[in-house]
Amino acid sequence: MALKNKLRMETRRSLSLEQLEERIAPAGAISAMVRGGNLFITGDQFGNDIDIDTAGLGVGEYRISSGMDATLINGQAGPLILAGVTAGMNISLAGGDDSLLICEALLGRNVKIDAGHGYNEIDIVSSAIGGNLTIKNGNGGSETNLVDMALDGNLSVKNGN
Repeated sequence: MALKNKLRMETRRSLSLEQLEERIAPAGAISAMVRGGNLFITGDQFGNDIDIDTAGLGVGEYRISSGMDATLINGQAGPLILAGVTAGMNISLAGGDDSLLICEALLGRNVKIDAGHGYNEIDIVSSAIGGNLTIKNGNGGSETNLVDMALDGNLSVKNGN
């Protein structure tokens, strides 16, 4: 019996845990680029969550950051700063539950936002738009908040179909 207990003790293995590298599970992905002076942002069919601002940047520069859901920006975690924006902004977020925050931004010309279907939240806060603002949400509900915003042109907000 003593030999049996001795063998059992000798064959015990030591267990340990290893910490794995951090992994980000993005909610969705967007592509952003400047073409002809216009800023184009295009989302995928998943929920996109992005923030746009110009705070502390030069004229024509925009910072695009991932929101709370870790949306990828041009395949990276972000933030991304794009320069050369001299005209308007076109944002198309496609399907999914999207969240867009434009905060402390000076937008020189027309801004068009198409958030697509899904529950969408669009917030424009402490910003100025030098042209028209067009916001379109598809079916699925939406929330649009315009707070402390200056607009030099027309405002159009359409929810559903």
